[in-house]
Amino acid sequence: MLVCLCHPTTDRDVDSCIQSGARSVEAIGAMCGAGTGCGSCRDELRERLDRAGFGGEPDDPQGAATPRGCAGGLVALRSPPA
Repeated sequence: MLVCLCHPTTDRDVDSCIQSGARSVEAIGAMCGAGTGCGSCRDELRERLDRAGFGGEPDDPQGAATPRGCAGGLVALRSPPA
């Protein structure tokens, strides 16, 4: 299922980033781009980090994403609760 629409990223892509060492939303963004566009998927990324036992707190205290030319206003698709 797509998690990030700005930089088409699936839940499996995000989980793979976490398994490969990403421990923050920003680290996931650096690995696959998710969370760096409009920012609507950042809550989902934090939840996935939390479920993996890594807290999901942003590195940036402001929690701001670095825009990459993505159109704003997109809505993230979320996986159903486990």
